[in-house]
Amino acid sequence: MVLFVFQISYSEEIDPYNSYQWHGRKGEDWYEWWYFKLIDPKTKTPFYFVYGVVNPWDISQKKESSRAMVSIGDFSNHTMMTQNFSPKSFSASRERPLVSIGEYNLATDQKIEGFIFQNGYYARWNLKIKKIRGWQAMGWGMPLKVFNIWWYPAQMDATFSGTIEMNGKVYEIEDADGYQDRNWGTSFPKWWYWMVSNSFVENENSSLASGGGSAATQYGLPLPTAVLIGLYHEDKMYSFRSSDIGNYIDYDIKMGSWNITAIQPNYKIELQASCDLDELMDLEFITPGGQVFHDYETLTGTLSVKLYERSFFRWKEIASLSSIDTAGLELGLDREL
Repeated sequence: MVLFVFQISYSEEIDPYNSYQWHGRKGEDWYEWWYFKLIDPKTKTPFYFVYGVVNPWDISQKKESSRAMVSIGDFSNHTMMTQNFSPKSFSASRERPLVSIGEYNLATDQKIEGFIFQNGYYARWNLKIKKIRGWQAMGWGMPLKVFNIWWYPAQMDATFSGTIEMNGKVYEIEDADGYQDRNWGTSFPKWWYWMVSNSFVENENSSLASGGGSAATQYGLPLPTAVLIGLYHEDKMYSFRSSDIGNYIDYDIKMGSWNITAIQPNYKIELQASCDLDELMDLEFITPGGQVFHDYETLTGTLSVKLYERSFFRWKEIASLSSIDTAGLELGLDREL
């Protein structure tokens, strides 16, 4: 018998977008996910944890896609374990970052706990989280109720400490570089990308989060491709959003290669990232409508960041950062490759 006694802790700071966002309308497609990721500094093993729900109103699971879900993955050997539950096993707070699924799975912004038993194997974890900083990626678009998906890197920089046990191996985690974000909405974009790092060689206090893809409204009307970039460097946050007037964005993203240039009136940023294709792990996610999407992801990519400041009619480089084998990179698609 495995006994769990939850000691619930969460931040006293109100963070409205890290809590439950479901509008409460029954019968309409909806999903919400909370993602946690880290790299064990001792073994260099990268892990992810996911807590989520699809169609929370469908407690009788009339739709095959309706479920609550908890998942853990080890990117180093492409091992994943997932346990599905009825949506009635899911609960979350609209006031605080507090998610509970089944008897043994809990997530807040300061702690995650879980237990999965699958095909004779089990995984369990108990980790404390220390937030360093977050970023409001969508800017003025965040409160608008018109998009099919919202993205929020609530903890673009954080540290994790505690224990992970998976397939009989125990990892004692101490001050691991980590990250937490979430998304919610009615449907998935046809494609999306994600790039993060808070482990730069030149400045350990710098952090970057970038995400975007084919945007649309809740009614399926296409919008211009979204590109969102946030760089924290030397006590200042630099934000580049394709939705902001006067910004210029250029991108070339394909499997294994991510290249973006973004320009706002006073600053320019260049992102170049890559990974070997065999590093990418295929994480499958099911939409509320039942379509399977494929999230090709690694936490051990390489990322280069160059930041420039406008000086009269020229660009002056003010930062050059590199993340070697510690960058999170992702390309999501509506098909399997």
